[in-house]
Amino acid sequence: MKFLINTTNLTHGGGVQVGVSFLTELKDIEDTHFYYLLLSPQIASQLQLINFEVTRFKIEVVHLKKEFLHQFANCKKLLGYEKLFKPDVIFTVFGPVIWRSRAKHVVGFARGHVIYPESPFFASLSIVQKLLIRIRIKLRIYFLIKNSEIFITETRDASERMAKKLKIDQKRVFTVSNTVNKVYIDYISKYDVSKKYFEEEFKLFTLSAFYPHKNLDIIKKVIPFLERSNQKVKFYITIDKENYERMFKGYQNWIVNLGPVKVADCPKLYESMDAMILPTLLECFTASYPEAMCMQRPILTSDLTFARSICKDAALYFDPLDPKSIAEAIISLKNDKKLYQNLVEKGNKIFAMTPSPKDRALAYLQIITQ
Repeated sequence: MKFLINTTNLTHGGGVQVGVSFLTELKDIEDTHFYYLLLSPQIASQLQLINFEVTRFKIEVVHLKKEFLHQFANCKKLLGYEKLFKPDVIFTVFGPVIWRSRAKHVVGFARGHVIYPESPFFASLSIVQKLLIRIRIKLRIYFLIKNSEIFITETRDASERMAKKLKIDQKRVFTVSNTVNKVYIDYISKYDVSKKYFEEEFKLFTLSAFYPHKNLDIIKKVIPFLERSNQKVKFYITIDKENYERMFKGYQNWIVNLGPVKVADCPKLYESMDAMILPTLLECFTASYPEAMCMQRPILTSDLTFARSICKDAALYFDPLDPKSIAEAIISLKNDKKLYQNLVEKGNKIFAMTPSPKDRALAYLQIITQ
């Protein structure tokens, strides 16, 4: 069979991590299929394209324009590749997709905005912002349902919510759990990543691109509570320079921006930190949770349904809208080594049941082959 794998819309954040991980595994899976890979420049820059066998893969790096007025041209370009390759099935790693394909289309779904309307994220928006998001959500739902036959989510809860809220036959919705990239597995096989000592400064790591729902702005409101408690804590984030300077000007002594980082560099960054913190308001899934577990770093995160469904008792939870609650969780973890080790051990147990990157790739292939 001929499969077209579409990652042209993955340009930053967790989508790029999943795309890179899947394609890295795909090149080492032996089968009789032929793959046409449509890659965004960001995906292509993190793959060693020379390692993809030309007898099984044909690769095109596709530049799509983000502006709404260019969507028709983007759609025409992607449809042109489909007509050229004539695949049996198309797999868009994360949708929605913007063109109505001739072939069957399998689409990954990770839009928490659509299935978690109760998220506190929406309460923080102005009336105009709420209106604009509702319009975007309706458009995404329209294109998602119109242009897709099969859907893949990352948790069972997301699958059930998607089928119910979008009125999709449950048989069309599959669950394939997210996991870590192979670079993490390779790293922990070579190095002992357990934390044997604490430096005077407690380092908190947030691996995320800038999105409003990640709620990173709350960090600067946490700092006064830490100052009053005389706690030496530093936050390390990975957003773009423009948003860092806009959001955190004057907080450079507390909040260090590492800028966007490549997937291959992430394990070493985790190892250099003491814990992972994510004050997010809305997710379907985030790889930050299994990544932290893999690297034996405790998790501080929002006390919300999606987080508890993944982390269970392997995280210290806080109210993501309450800076004092966040500060108290940080101080508790920083000053209680028994709690710290407890969370690490519980994370180890959960991670042991997490599918490997190869398992995820094989699960994707099974679905698109069927």
